[in-house]
Amino acid sequence: MSAHPRPGAASQEPGSGRAFLTDFGLAKTVATGSRLTRTGEALGTPAYMSPEQARGEVSALTPATDVWSLGCVLYEIAAGRAPFGGDTTAAVIGRILALEPPRLRKVRGDAPAPLERLLRVCLSKRSPERYPDAAGLREDLDRVLRGERQRARLPGSRRRMAAAGAILLAAGTAAAAVAWPHEPASRPPAAGAPERPEADVLVSRARVLRRADPAGAADLLRRLTESSSAAPDLVLERAECLREAGRWREADAEYGRVLEAAPGRLDARVGRGLARWVGRQVPGGRMPDPWEDLEAASAGESGWRTSLARAILAYSRKDWPEGEREAQAAGDEPAALLIRGLLRHHEGQGRRADQEAAIRDFSAAIALCPGLALAWFERGHARDRLGDVAGAMGDYSRAIELDPRDPTARINRGAVLAARGDHAAALSDFDRAIELDPRGAVAWSNRALVRGDRGDHAGALADFGRALELDAKCAEAWYERGLLRKRLGDLTGAIADFEKALGIRPAYADAWNDRGAARKALGEVRGAMEDYTKAIECDPRHAKAWSNRGIVKMELGDRAGALEDHRRAVEADPGYARGWLNRGVVRSAQGDVDGAIEDYGRALVLDPRFPEAWSNRAAARKWQGDLAGAIADYGKALEVAPEGWSRRAAVEKALAGLRSAPAGGEAK
Repeated sequence: MSAHPRPGAASQEPGSGRAFLTDFGLAKTVATGSRLTRTGEALGTPAYMSPEQARGEVSALTPATDVWSLGCVLYEIAAGRAPFGGDTTAAVIGRILALEPPRLRKVRGDAPAPLERLLRVCLSKRSPERYPDAAGLREDLDRVLRGERQRARLPGSRRRMAAAGAILLAAGTAAAAVAWPHEPASRPPAAGAPERPEADVLVSRARVLRRADPAGAADLLRRLTESSSAAPDLVLERAECLREAGRWREADAEYGRVLEAAPGRLDARVGRGLARWVGRQVPGGRMPDPWEDLEAASAGESGWRTSLARAILAYSRKDWPEGEREAQAAGDEPAALLIRGLLRHHEGQGRRADQEAAIRDFSAAIALCPGLALAWFERGHARDRLGDVAGAMGDYSRAIELDPRDPTARINRGAVLAARGDHAAALSDFDRAIELDPRGAVAWSNRALVRGDRGDHAGALADFGRALELDAKCAEAWYERGLLRKRLGDLTGAIADFEKALGIRPAYADAWNDRGAARKALGEVRGAMEDYTKAIECDPRHAKAWSNRGIVKMELGDRAGALEDHRRAVEADPGYARGWLNRGVVRSAQGDVDGAIEDYGRALVLDPRFPEAWSNRAAARKWQGDLAGAIADYGKALEVAPEGWSRRAAVEKALAGLRSAPAGGEAK
């Protein structure tokens, strides 16, 4: 069976003994101009695209276009890496359009100088400066290999390509031209046109690169803005790039320079207010107060910047409707989409439709500005809420790549990893978050939880202690430490921690419920009843509190009240296996053995490894005379029971008695 050669592979003409390179992922007949891709689409593989391909200029494709692609292949062979790389198609294309490839001898010091010169000709941004075709390239390559001087001239050292006016963002085989908002698209110079000043060239390149790589664009502009006499417009442009790259402090300083020169500039006030506001959302960000800038900007005349400032102010007041209206009025600016997504994300809390709308807004912001780390983080948070674990993990990881010094995404990714049972990876994220922000209580508290789950109780208690030193008002940390103390048998310490949590958050239903459990374990039955009742008042859907109060009522002889509480427990949470077990116990005590067996069965459907449900159903079956069923259930209880199960001895004794009973004997 013959196989089709893959694109780009060498094929051999039958009988010729000669090998030919067949394709580079691009098919076009130059003579006829026919093509296999629709007008306006980018042709070819992004990493090997020429600038004219990246701009979608089909009419400009010539044999010199193939020379560019060959040059990329030769560069990669010599250097061990492609001349233009990036995490996304947009980033790769942006760099092809805006940047020169690294000099070969800087990447690989032992590369021959003639080969470096040859590759510079191949990878000239202007196609007329390249070899006219592959034959010309081959002739010069042969000369290099023979040690002779190459014929092609290097591209002019001061000649620069004017930036393209659009970046083609490819998705699969489709691509769409996108120009930076509010900036006029620039075009390559006509043949014979005078060269542009270096500052204009750098600005044009930065604008092309800004969408895909704002940090790179900011670095390109640094040389033009270092001087104290730099034009405010240039400084502002760099500040915007820094803000979009998540470099809040640097952006703040650059906006400040603009406002020193022109205190009334609305664009700089909005930008600085946004940088400060977003920077303050990051634990440890400690950015200056943004409100003066945002208030001043919001008082301006109508426009997208004014609307954006008003949207942020409305978000801070939790005025969701006004915030969403203003964000909508701000249009499709990445920052406006981010704010609208935040409004929908936090307004909707757990509502699926709101979270899905927020995800769409964050995705749109990311499409326009892939370097916006906060949009990746917030989309991950929204996906996390919807149970999309894989999507959340990917977004948190991307946020970390874009802003490695932000501990927030590490904290959230660690929480997802811990929920998946990957405790080692979770600890790594929490450790790094603590290194980045040692005063962040949440990271200490989360690490304590994972350490406790791994059996490192001393380490967990130490971490909880540190979290509470940093934030004594963190009700969750008091509550979680109380749970750990309760598990370790320190009931008095647990009750004290639960009381601390309740002092901070009086409607904390879980803390009321668990304080009730600790008080009951100490014999304070009436106090436990009061705490369970308080938990139910705080959260009428708290299944555990209903079930726990039902147990207390049963012990106090109120069987009818106990049955009602257990009914409410399984109604509040039909997936609560212990609630079904507890209701079965009450039904069995009331003589409703069939009902009890049904409830135990429901518990086992939910949790097949629930030994108490197996042994209780075995006892009920024994009472009914179903000895075979009872033997099977007792055996299953022993099979799934953990080591040290308190009822093991009683179940083994019951099972031994059933197995020794005479066939057909009456069960008692």
